[in-house]
Amino acid sequence: MQKSLIRRNLVCGIILLLIGMSVTSSISGYIGKMSDQPTEEAPTNFPLNNDYVLAYWKFDEGSGDTAYDSSGHEYDGTIYGATWRANGHSGHALDYDGVSDYVSVDAYAQNLGFNKTDDVIFSVWFLSESTDDGLIYCMSDSGGTSSPEHRINLCSNGSLLFRVWVDYCGISVCTDGTYNDGEWHYLEIFFHGTTCKPTIELYVDNELDGSVTDWVCSFSANEFKKAKIGRRAYDATIHFDGVIDEYKIIKYPKGNKQNPPNISGPTDGEPGVEYDYTFVTEDPEGDDIWLYIDWGDGTVEDWIGSYASGEEVFVSHEWSEDGLYEITAKSKDIWDDSFWSDPYPVRIGNQAPDAPEITGPQFGDVGVEYEYTFVANDFEENDIYYYVDWGDGTFDNWFGPYPSGEEATVTHVWYSEDKYEITAKAKDAYGAESDWSDPFPVRIGNQAPDAPDIDGPTSGSPGVKYEYKFTTTDPEGDNVYYWIEWGDGNIEEWIGPYNSDEEVTRSHTWSKRGIYTIRAKVNDTLGEESDWGTLKVTMPKNQQTQNWWFLQFLQNHPRMFPILRHLMGL
Repeated sequence: MQKSLIRRNLVCGIILLLIGMSVTSSISGYIGKMSDQPTEEAPTNFPLNNDYVLAYWKFDEGSGDTAYDSSGHEYDGTIYGATWRANGHSGHALDYDGVSDYVSVDAYAQNLGFNKTDDVIFSVWFLSESTDDGLIYCMSDSGGTSSPEHRINLCSNGSLLFRVWVDYCGISVCTDGTYNDGEWHYLEIFFHGTTCKPTIELYVDNELDGSVTDWVCSFSANEFKKAKIGRRAYDATIHFDGVIDEYKIIKYPKGNKQNPPNISGPTDGEPGVEYDYTFVTEDPEGDDIWLYIDWGDGTVEDWIGSYASGEEVFVSHEWSEDGLYEITAKSKDIWDDSFWSDPYPVRIGNQAPDAPEITGPQFGDVGVEYEYTFVANDFEENDIYYYVDWGDGTFDNWFGPYPSGEEATVTHVWYSEDKYEITAKAKDAYGAESDWSDPFPVRIGNQAPDAPDIDGPTSGSPGVKYEYKFTTTDPEGDNVYYWIEWGDGNIEEWIGPYNSDEEVTRSHTWSKRGIYTIRAKVNDTLGEESDWGTLKVTMPKNQQTQNWWFLQFLQNHPRMFPILRHLMGL
């Protein structure tokens, strides 16, 4: 007997020790996970000047081997072989021999690079009589593939080429005109970046001379590793023969976002009268803008302009018929157009009143008189008449007048149990009718929900949790609340709401053996209660329940069973 008691105490001690070790392990593991969470720093972007000038080489130094950047970013270039010329287009310029001369800005290639989604302007003055290909400017990767590569090219036939090439995918455009005539020419290139098909426009001496919209594979600024003025970027080929002056790059990262116009002017008027409206657009970069105006009556002003950014633009319009109109407008600059502005409402002539709003009881009984209110507003403050459809085949026909915004009170009696919808409309003293109101639901009569059905185990063991399902149907489909008595003194009071026919699952544990009766009833949203639903449950004594924790432990630690059997002498 004493040995058996010793064995049992030893077994209990081992179990407690193992449980303590497992709990400690789980806690320390959780703390370790908390302390190992990674941290992430926010990325930083290269700052641009407010005017978006990325680089500007004026070539006005006149001597030395450095071409200074006037943008403020200090992207100064190193001159190799090119000579200074006093009579440039503006001050000095650099003369390239077409054999070995160039300016290197490799150190800033990634900063000078651009993404497929950026908007960029390249501009340069040049002079040449060459019949050989020559690159005015080029950027590329550093490898032999030169992918991506961007180039501004004076071709052998005198035309100008702009190209961006990525692997086997590229976009390029040439001018129709030729410009190797020994005269100064001003080239301006607009790259309109998008995620899909960018647009390129080439202007020479302020005239459009080439454009294209086409697909190009994605590329990003950080892929450009070399940049040269006067030759190819990654190898000593395609040297430019001529003079280059005033080379500038303007970049709008992620595109130039255009703002929609702000609209102001009269909000009401009469048919056949012309009214003035103002439209103001603040362009983010100060570009000139054009306006597109939709007057809401089927007429438009189609891209009028150009106007200065922030300029107050006056445009007049006349509506021919009574009605509520919405003026909308959008703006565009040389890059793109904006979203539509917010609608600017204008009422012309006599406007119909607003649709009435209805208030009153939504539940009731047969044969009882109920009171409802109707109210509508008229823009011109005209008196209002009301028409009411009670949803049961009866109507109240144009009663009134009532001042605009004043409540009209009317009573009604329904004589059958059912669901009804009240609707109403209003008209002013001049006969202009509103739309119908939103339906106002009313239910007359109410039936109690069915007694709940209870489904679950009818026998079990004390100390074990059991699940039970409760369902009921409400004749009108109302939401319901449950009152549940478990038969052992525990009660759940009016839990919910639940949908009619929704299966509700609840669990309960009885602590003692015995015979218990589960009782449940429901009420709906109008407070109508059902009868009781019942289910008897028997809880006999079960020796297995007393050993549940021990059996659970053996299930979780199967290797302990042979040791415990030996210690207990089994």
